[in-house]
Amino acid sequence: MRAVVVALGDLGRSARMRYHAQALSAHGVDVDLVGFDGTPLPRALTSNPKITLHRLSASLFRRGAPRLSYAPIAVLDSLRIGYRLWRTLRQLRKPDLVLVQNPPAFPTLTVARLALVDKGVRFVIDWHNIGYTLLRLRLGQWNPVVRFARWMERRDARRADAHLCVSRGLAEFLKSRFGLKDTHVLYDRPASIFVPIEHVDRERYRQALLTRLGVHAGTVGLVVCPTSWTEDEDFDVVIDAVVRLEDRVRGWEAAGAGRRFPDLAILVTGDGARRVEFERRFAGLPARRVHLRARWLEPEDYPRVVGSADLGLCLHRSSSR
Repeated sequence: MRAVVVALGDLGRSARMRYHAQALSAHGVDVDLVGFDGTPLPRALTSNPKITLHRLSASLFRRGAPRLSYAPIAVLDSLRIGYRLWRTLRQLRKPDLVLVQNPPAFPTLTVARLALVDKGVRFVIDWHNIGYTLLRLRLGQWNPVVRFARWMERRDARRADAHLCVSRGLAEFLKSRFGLKDTHVLYDRPASIFVPIEHVDRERYRQALLTRLGVHAGTVGLVVCPTSWTEDEDFDVVIDAVVRLEDRVRGWEAAGAGRRFPDLAILVTGDGARRVEFERRFAGLPARRVHLRARWLEPEDYPRVVGSADLGLCLHRSSSR
């Protein structure tokens, strides 16, 4: 059996689609994994003889584009990427299964179906969000481009054989709004590399990590916050929380002699277009006891960081609501 897994995002940051490819390969399936170039991939993927990687150069045109020019730039960029994706997919051997990440809906769904789907080929969409709702964040609900994107996404979705969803809420949305029937909820699960760390190793690694981050306080609480730095992640939550935490800590310590509250280190992982803006905003805060750091972590390092943290924080507020 042969499968093509398509994720028009940085493969280094597309963990769910990488897991799909690895799970298929573990069951004897030959996999062509297609996505954008960018951050490094884990060795477990690159050394897998059952998985062949096909990486495209990512888009740079629409980053930072003003609202009025964003729509035409995005359309032209999508057409360019669609052509390159078409050329790549047409060179692959005929698969038995095509598994496509959504979003982005355009050009991924249309191009993947036209290039690969033939008689006997199953076409499955893995829904992480609703594509047109992300576009709505930039252009507004009533923009004609958004309405056209919604029509096109629903049309392509109805042509798929089956659908995987990350939540029950998303599955219900697809059934009620898009009229899709063969939908299945497949929850994200941690890879086998995410395991508890022994206490001694945890403390040793944690101290080394805090030193690397430039946090040299005594007792420090560590919060890890994974992010893709996308439009549907609410970074104002962290900015507002830092201000309130600083006030609360000072008030608690002033209420009693000798009181000392631990410092707090918040590590925001990942990389993306909004990271620079976030770091600039945090640098302007009067923070003394909260140490916020933004870092990209290597795939082999990331599970140990998660295992060393006291708390995990998710900023994602899905555009599909």
